[in-house]
Amino acid sequence: MQSTGLISYLMYEDGEIVIDQLSPPERFGDLIDNDTMIYSMSLGKSLGGYLMGHAICKGYINSLSSTLADWPILKGTLLETATVQDLINASTGDQKYIWNNNLSSGRDIGDLTIASIAKKELANTKPGKKRFNYSQFSPNVALNYISFKTGHKFNSFINDVLKDHVGLAGKLRMNGKGIESKGVIQSNFKATRYDTLRIGIAILNDWNSGTCIGNYLKDVYANSISKGQDIGFGDGYSKSYAGFFHTSYSGMAKRNVMGMHGWGGQAILIDFDKGRIVVVNSITEDYSWKNLVHSVIKKGK
Repeated sequence: MQSTGLISYLMYEDGEIVIDQLSPPERFGDLIDNDTMIYSMSLGKSLGGYLMGHAICKGYINSLSSTLADWPILKGTLLETATVQDLINASTGDQKYIWNNNLSSGRDIGDLTIASIAKKELANTKPGKKRFNYSQFSPNVALNYISFKTGHKFNSFINDVLKDHVGLAGKLRMNGKGIESKGVIQSNFKATRYDTLRIGIAILNDWNSGTCIGNYLKDVYANSISKGQDIGFGDGYSKSYAGFFHTSYSGMAKRNVMGMHGWGGQAILIDFDKGRIVVVNSITEDYSWKNLVHSVIKKGK
């Protein structure tokens, strides 16, 4: 806290917060408090995977094996035959056209709607080999597909999930402005540090609940795919990907652990077996992720 970009650190274990630290006033403490809305960065990808589970459990989407063929925006693109499972595992076969936030044309995914990308870069395309390809595009598609299936009442849908189910104390703001039906929602949100933790707690509790959403999380985890040569995407310690979550962490291969990771060092790591969660927010990832996140989840406080 005194020497790095770390601004918030929370550890949850056995039903309570056991570590709660903010950057001191002489460093970044004058810029952040418990009400500050903090950017999630790619934690928003994982939130999209969690929201997909709720969309399935609420009956908006049939199952993980459903295809995206009913969404007119995607007609004539490689995504037309992709399943929800392919989408949330970032394995739709789009690697020829998309890499991280960049499109084959040079345009940036973060500046564009799904409709625009489908019309230009993905028009008349066919999927390649379905392998892991990390990008902002797949989670953006997932969130906007949920919007389509809810009749473009996305804010109402997430309010029901995040307020009524997760129990957020404040607002959660998703990025994206414009006509919702064009696919404007971006996989990045802003929330307070405690509300970010509440998302992790809800996921932990769901896993152990035996409910539809708990079963969804276990199904997603069981159908994880290898990152292959792209292991560096994320925290660098996970070897697999499942529902926009990082999995198969080194030294914890036999434990049920799922991680969320965002640029700049944003992190949520959840150990379902031990009931542990670590949530980190940072300006830059210059702190020791291995010591402050991985080792703490592995060994406890």
